[in-house]
Formats: sequence, structure tokens, C-alpha cells
Amino acid sequence: MSRTDEDFGKDNVKSIPVRLSAVDRTAPAETPAETSIASGRRPWLTPGVGGIGTASFLADVGHEVPTSLMANFVTTTLGAPAAALGAIEGVSEGLAGAGRFVGGALADDPGRRRAVAVGGARSRSAATPPRRCSPH
Repeated sequence: MSRTDEDFGKDNVKSIPVRLSAVDRTAPAETPAETSIASGRRPWLTPGVGGIGTASFLADVGHEVPTSLMANFVTTTLGAPAAALGAIEGVSEGLAGAGRFVGGALADDPGRRRAVAVGGARSRSAATPPRRCSPH
């Protein structure tokens, strides 16, 4: 038995709430994310995400710029051989790897994650100014 249009009358239709987009009031948005994007908002860019991203960017710039200039400074200005630069870089990478190893093990405990993150940020901020102010 086939159905006809009469079988799908008003009695068989359920009311479905429809959200209208903020930009176009005639067409319904498919998802809440599309509504946010259509209105110009970025649903993933919350103030917390923006603040952490900005702080991370500035910390990376503050670290990477002096690190990239260090090779030229050590070899040209100080006149040290390339082997000295290699030793400095090797010790630096070794200490960074050891810190990641220990920090990763500590952060595996859910109760300590926040303390480890805060301690890492504080130790980095405490160690950065003395390194920048050291005499050349």
C-alpha cells in the first residue's frame, strides 16, 4: 500500500522550533556554531583562550628571539668556537628534556596538574629576568 499526500495531513505534522540566524531572518541556521559565525562571533575564542594564547605568544617571542641571536653573539662577539656553542645548546636541550620528563610524570596525577602548571609558569618567569640581565 502506498501513501499519498493526504496521509501526511496537519494532524501528522509535529511542531519543530526553528532558530533564525542573527544575520538572515528568513533562513534557519543549521547549528548554533553557524549562528555564531554568521553573526561575526567566534565561539571558540573566549576571553580565557585569547588571554592564554596572547601570553603564550609573548612568552615564545621573549624566549625565541634571544635564543636565535645567541649563536651569533657567542661565536662572533665572544669569539667562541662552534664546539662551545654546541655544548651550550646540548646542555640546554638536556635540561629542557629532563624538565619535561619530570614535569610530565608529576602532571599525570590529576590532583597536581594545576600546581605543576602554576609552578612551571612561576619558575620560568623567575628565571627569565636574571638570564636577560646577566652581563655579556
